[in-house]
Amino acid sequence: MCVASAAEKYHHWSHDVLEFVAGCVGGVAGIGVGHPFDTVKVRLQNDTVGRFKGPIDVLQQTMKKEGAIGLFKGIETPLISSVPNQAVLFGVYGVCLRRIGQYTREGINPEDGLPSADLQPIWHHVAAGIFTGAVQTPIQAASEYAKILMQNQYESTGYRNAVDVMRSVYRKHGLRTVCRGTRHTFWKVSIYKENAPGH
Repeated sequence: MCVASAAEKYHHWSHDVLEFVAGCVGGVAGIGVGHPFDTVKVRLQNDTVGRFKGPIDVLQQTMKKEGAIGLFKGIETPLISSVPNQAVLFGVYGVCLRRIGQYTREGINPEDGLPSADLQPIWHHVAAGIFTGAVQTPIQAASEYAKILMQNQYESTGYRNAVDVMRSVYRKHGLRTVCRGTRHTFWKVSIYKENAPGH
C-alpha cells in the first residue's frame, strides 16, 4: 500500500512537472507566433495622427522602415515573464483550488479524501482564478507596459529593448509607473481562460 501510494504521488508530481514544462514551451511558442499581430494591433490602436490606413498598412510600413525585426519589438518581457507567469499559474492556482476544497469540503474524492479539481464546483475554479490573477497582475502589468512602449517606438533611437524600458522607467519614475495599468490587467488575467490550467 505504501509503495503504491509513493508511486501514485510520483506519477502526479511527474505529470505536474510535464504539464508545467509544456505550458512554458507552449507559452513561448504562442508569444513568438502572436507577437507580430500584437504589434500591428498596438500600433493601430495608438495611432492618433493618422499614420496608418489599416492593419495591412501597419505591416507594410513596419516591414519597409524597420524590417521584420520591427514586428518583434518588445518581445523580451513577455518571453522573460512567461516562466514566472506559468509558475504562478500552476502553483498558486493549484494550491488555492485545493485549499478552497479543503475548507468547504466540496468536490472531495471519496477514494483518498482529498479535493479533486474534476469534482469541485465551478465557483471554486473562478475563485482560484481570481486569486491567481491578483498574484500574476504585477508581473503581467510591468511586462505589458514595457512591451507597448517598445512597440510604439518607430525610430531606432531611444530604448534598446523592453528590459531597457523597464530599467529606465523605474529609475526615472519608480515602480508605480512600471506597473501602470494594474487594475485593467487584473481583470484581464483573472477572467481570461489561461487562469485555469488543464481546462
